[in-house]
Amino acid sequence: MKKILLAALIVLFSISGIALNSFADKVPHHGGTLRIITPASHATFYMPEGGPQDLSAMFPGAEALMQYTARNELTPHLAKSVDIDKKNLTITFHLRKGIKFHDGSILDAENVAWGFNFAKEMKRLQYGDKLKSVEILDDYTVRLHLTEYHNMIIHSFGWQYQMSKKAYTTKDKDWLRSHFVGTGPFKLVEWKRDSHITWEKNPDYWMNDRPYLNRIEFRYIPDATTASAIMQAGDADMWTGAPVKFQAELEKKGFIRRSGYCAFPAIIYPNTADLNRPTSKKKVREAIEYAIDKEAIAKALGFGY
Repeated sequence: MKKILLAALIVLFSISGIALNSFADKVPHHGGTLRIITPASHATFYMPEGGPQDLSAMFPGAEALMQYTARNELTPHLAKSVDIDKKNLTITFHLRKGIKFHDGSILDAENVAWGFNFAKEMKRLQYGDKLKSVEILDDYTVRLHLTEYHNMIIHSFGWQYQMSKKAYTTKDKDWLRSHFVGTGPFKLVEWKRDSHITWEKNPDYWMNDRPYLNRIEFRYIPDATTASAIMQAGDADMWTGAPVKFQAELEKKGFIRRSGYCAFPAIIYPNTADLNRPTSKKKVREAIEYAIDKEAIAKALGFGY
């Protein structure tokens, strides 16, 4: 197995859910190919048609104006600074200079303004109804005018992926569905649905010391038994979305189990709005809570996790 800098996974992109890996060498260094197995392919790179899984597939090549730290703090990223004026209902992004998209176009105020307007028009901007207008103050400064402000707006607007206006205005939808043009540390080399996706190091990336890896290869393996065999043969470095039974088996064999952020789990909410429902009563909800044996469920269905 090629040596990998594990920190690259944390710094450059996120993997949702559970990942199993077999990294033996923990000494940081540059280079190498990260080989990842994941159960299912995404459907499209065209943002207006995509869902959460499609957005996750863009992680190696996508970036936003702001990013989350290891402590889940939102800080400037493609923007060098951000000014929030709650009284006057504005958010001003001061962009870094010299950042290029993978197609060579420049990340400037015009591109960012287009991106916000396009996302709002396509109904892909969370809290887009709160965005009144987008103003370009200069080549690298964009001001958003809001109808109201609350503390989740900056998280949604700051985390908006930046897409190449050049690509979206010169290419057709079929091309955009199978290609991705961002500013991120990795450039898309090839994507074959239900087969694989390959990313290579972006030589023009604006952070000179990144990325650490040379290449990232995703293979779509829906059958868990096959994926497990590939991992044990040393033909992959990481398996995301592994069924819990296989997580337990491989961890006993020396593989490292790492849990990421919660992603989009299935949740059942009790109906508290309908007063005719038993679960509208707090005592009933408390009784249900006390009646559920979570430890037994974790042991029987979660294999101890």
